[in-house]
Amino acid sequence: MLAGGRCTSRLAVRFNEGHAYALDLVDYDQLGGNALYTPMHPGFVLRETCLNGLSVAEVASRLGVASEILERLIEGACSLSPEIALRLEAAGWSNAEFWMRVQVYYDLANERLRRVGDSEPSESPETEQSPRSTAPIPTS
Repeated sequence: MLAGGRCTSRLAVRFNEGHAYALDLVDYDQLGGNALYTPMHPGFVLRETCLNGLSVAEVASRLGVASEILERLIEGACSLSPEIALRLEAAGWSNAEFWMRVQVYYDLANERLRRVGDSEPSESPETEQSPRSTAPIPTS
């Protein structure tokens, strides 16, 4: 659906054991509109779709990363790196491109929200610091 020139519906993919099994059309205007602007961190997607009763330690071991690193990702305290995306792919949890798209969509949504919150445009956006870490996640 279109409202004011913007799309208010999104496709939502449901996963089970790392495989997509359902595709839904979600109308965010029916949800109050706020969901359209709420970015989903890849750590949230990872927790909701891949843990499925597994502990963080079990998943970290399967991926070959430290539990603390995976915990930070799940909490949204750091970005998902291409290396972790490839490790998720190797573990059979979708493909690396999917995980990187989730990260990029999250980053873009947060940047849009940040810009809306700024009363004046910044003169040098290259020097601004993000409130969250964008450094790659070390693997051990």
